[in-house]
Amino acid sequence: MGFAGRTQRRNTKSLGNLISYKHNDLDKVDTTYFNLFPSGTLSFKPSENHSFNLNYSRRINRPSYQNLNPFEYRIDELVYSKGNPFLRPEYANSFKLTHVYKSKLTTSLGYWRTKFPVVGLRIPYDSSRTYFIARNLDYSEGFSLDMSISTPITKWWEIYFNVSAYHNLWRADLENGLVINNTTAAFNFNGQSTFKIKNNWTIELSGWYNSPYRRIDYNAAMGMMDIGVQKKFLNDNASLKVSYSDILNTARGGFHSQYAGIETNLRFKFEGQQLNQLQLPFWQ
Repeated sequence: MGFAGRTQRRNTKSLGNLISYKHNDLDKVDTTYFNLFPSGTLSFKPSENHSFNLNYSRRINRPSYQNLNPFEYRIDELVYSKGNPFLRPEYANSFKLTHVYKSKLTTSLGYWRTKFPVVGLRIPYDSSRTYFIARNLDYSEGFSLDMSISTPITKWWEIYFNVSAYHNLWRADLENGLVINNTTAAFNFNGQSTFKIKNNWTIELSGWYNSPYRRIDYNAAMGMMDIGVQKKFLNDNASLKVSYSDILNTARGGFHSQYAGIETNLRFKFEGQQLNQLQLPFWQ
């Protein structure tokens, strides 16, 4: 059994000066805060095939410059965007228990809670226009279960597979009596199979999938699959690889938002289908 831990001290001073034609409350924003961020790991290995790790950490996520900048800019005729200089940093506490079996199968159970999480909200601008702005919620928390495996099935077939399931909660009491109390249960996975064929030929099949989930918006499911063929030659000192992405033509998604009397439906599609050729020399 072993234990390792440390504590970081971080002091932040932020001063923003806005030079504008008209005086307003955003002309000067002075923010100072000091925090401690402990972390630690407890390890236990009862046998050669099993090992356990219990990890705790506290971290800070500071707002980006763009999220703090109060200047407005136009996205299109109906949508504007601006930052929020009064954003607070996010404070996240997380616990994770991990079990590793024969260095091949890894299973993790986690819990996290974040104070003042930053999300993007769509607010009415006037009778016909809206704008996006970053806001702090009161808190968010969630549980997660992750499993991953990397192992050869046979001499000619190797796999890597990872699946994650989680349940999250987002909570806030905003102005005008608006309450956000959203929960979601979702999962995602990604994997790769490698098939070794005779004469140094290799075929790789990989893919990923994200189930529908909700934070502030409802996000549609997304996923895609790729395939690649590789040939090694010159005593494995060079290789030629050809790959084709999104072979099922599924690289698309969307979201639905209904907030402050505004309903938005968006659908999009990536330019996912591509044929790529790559030659890699490995001269020794």
